[in-house]
Amino acid sequence: MGGGSVAGVGIGLIAGGARVKAKSRALRAQAAADRENARILEVQAKFREVAGEREAEIFESEADEQIGAQISGFAAAGIQIEGSSLDLISESEHRKSEELSAIRNQTAFDASITRLNAAQFEKSAAGVGATISEIKRAEGIRATGSILSAGLGAGSSGGGGGDGTSAPARGQTSFRQTGAGSTSGGTQRRSFRRRRR
Repeated sequence: MGGGSVAGVGIGLIAGGARVKAKSRALRAQAAADRENARILEVQAKFREVAGEREAEIFESEADEQIGAQISGFAAAGIQIEGSSLDLISESEHRKSEELSAIRNQTAFDASITRLNAAQFEKSAAGVGATISEIKRAEGIRATGSILSAGLGAGSSGGGGGDGTSAPARGQTSFRQTGAGSTSGGTQRRSFRRRRR
């Protein structure tokens, strides 16, 4: 592997490591934000439950006062609690029960939806570790490919003739020295030929 190839691969590895760190840092920050959102939503769910129960208690107290006032009114008028008067009181009790159920059901529904959203944030935060591992794995595969490519490129560019010389390109004139030089003034013969296209 040539010096340029080594330098190129080294720069690529450094850049890849920087990419992994940047992505990991961003993902961890997002996970922290998701966990905080989940915590806030859980607080909201508990607050909704407390507020809903308080709402139910207030309504029940007011409804009992109204029913008590009905009974007192009948008594003050000398009306026995029977027949139509009893039916009226029973209807008031029934409406109270239905409204209490509606308040509590709505409270439970709101809290469950809030907790479902919180669970989604928790799930997102929990998956960050696996995502970071996948990013590192992908970057490792990319780095390995770069190293192998650089090695193959260096091997092919270094190939040539067995005597260390490269063959001339097609269409170029080839000069070859055929005789050994003589120190006593002998002549050297040169032959040349043009490669056929």
